Amino acid sequence: MRCLSCLKSFLHAEKIINDLIQRRTDGLEHFDNFRDLVNRSGLWCVGFGFESTDEKILHTQNKDHNKIDDIKRCVDLCKKTGVCCELLFVFGFPDADWSSMWKTAIDAVRYTLNHDHVVLRPYLAKPFLPGNKGWTDEVDTMMAKDVNQFYNLDVCAIGSPLTDSKLFHRLMSNFLYLSMIAFLAPTGKCLTGPLLPQGQKGIYGKVAKMLNKYMPAER
Repeated sequence: MRCLSCLKSFLHAEKIINDLIQRRTDGLEHFDNFRDLVNRSGLWCVGFGFESTDEKILHTQNKDHNKIDDIKRCVDLCKKTGVCCELLFVFGFPDADWSSMWKTAIDAVRYTLNHDHVVLRPYLAKPFLPGNKGWTDEVDTMMAKDVNQFYNLDVCAIGSPLTDSKLFHRLMSNFLYLSMIAFLAPTGKCLTGPLLPQGQKGIYGKVAKMLNKYMPAER
């Protein structure tokens, strides 16, 4: 079994469950500790959506519940419980500059390489998605005119003019995103398969669609 969790919830679960086990609470009296419960439950992987190691970006993205110090605590707890740890980072937020994205990239690679049980899942931010604040009536009308443009909104897809109109920012985001995948994927330490935006017409759209078929499916 694989699951996703926020950092605070996972750390809180360990504390509460260990406390309940020590009290021999009904239903938990057969477990020795949190690790025993996790192992016997069939849980083998936990993914954490941390997104950035820049506190400014976390704040602007309303992710103040994520604390940078909690990354190491969760990584250590996963090692202690014997489960794989997936770190989900997101690049290309509109307010992220080069130094912010570079810091997050270095931190992400460092966590991944320094721990055998950690794998990386980088993604690229999209300014508007169905249901979020960026999805305005204007965007809705624009996308309805050409539904193939929805391919641009895949978080695995590299940035396009539709999703990032600032050329330098888009190039920076795409460069770091693809560099991490190229560096870590051959060793199995990165699970993201990058996609090309394939909604365009003509030869490019056909080539992008063909190449995307060879990318591993996002699990």
